[in-house]
Amino acid sequence: MTLDFESLVRDHARLMASAIRRVCGRRHEALIPDVEQEVHLALWKRLGSGKTIDHPRSYVYKVALTTALAVLRRHQPEEAVEDERLMHEIDTRDA
Repeated sequence: MTLDFESLVRDHARLMASAIRRVCGRRHEALIPDVEQEVHLALWKRLGSGKTIDHPRSYVYKVALTTALAVLRRHQPEEAVEDERLMHEIDTRDA
């Protein structure tokens, strides 16, 4: 499947925003623009590498979750343990 960056972001914008808000919540709402930018960069790099994305919806969701957690860790390293618990809960619910 050939994807271009614009259509990937456009087609999955709501899913990406939902995943980011799910991790950041109101408590870290100010970080949402940073997370969105990093997710866009990760998607751009993946598409630019020539590697295929077999399941775009799942890939965008996972990149959004893991990127949001990484940004939170950088900004609040003492909360890293709580972030790991949250990621486990998210993975468990989505399984």
